[in-house]
Amino acid sequence: MRERSLERRETRVSRENHPASYIASILVNGAFLWVMNALPGWNIPYLLDSYSNVLPAINLSLSVQLSMNLVLIFYHPRFFHHLAQVVTAGFSIYAIAALVRVFPLDFSSIPMPGGAPSLNFLVRLALFVAIGGLAIGAIVHAFKFLGRIFRGDVES
Repeated sequence: MRERSLERRETRVSRENHPASYIASILVNGAFLWVMNALPGWNIPYLLDSYSNVLPAINLSLSVQLSMNLVLIFYHPRFFHHLAQVVTAGFSIYAIAALVRVFPLDFSSIPMPGGAPSLNFLVRLALFVAIGGLAIGAIVHAFKFLGRIFRGDVES
């Protein structure tokens, strides 16, 4: 029974840590980086000029994610994967916190039953939920990283 459980765990781990997933992440994050920098030129009515104050934090977060995934393509032991997840979550929290602080969006031009203030509130709420989820994920990956380090499991 234990042997079969161990086999399932090993299969799951190898599937989660495949270089193809890092390549896919690089492509998605590269597209996000392009879109985030192109947004000001698209004249979106609810995107405020203060967006330029948040853009450096977004660029930093996406650049760190691109860099970490590039490294993980070539060097991807599980302990390092967990460390990379902690680092990228930290930079993502930084970028989202900048979005919350500056909040470069104004949905007053969008007609809604509840009005623009409710949509502004919902977007802010979603950003706070994202920060909470990222923080929980970072803590989980930090414990997994430390567990692997303390067990001496740094090669798998």
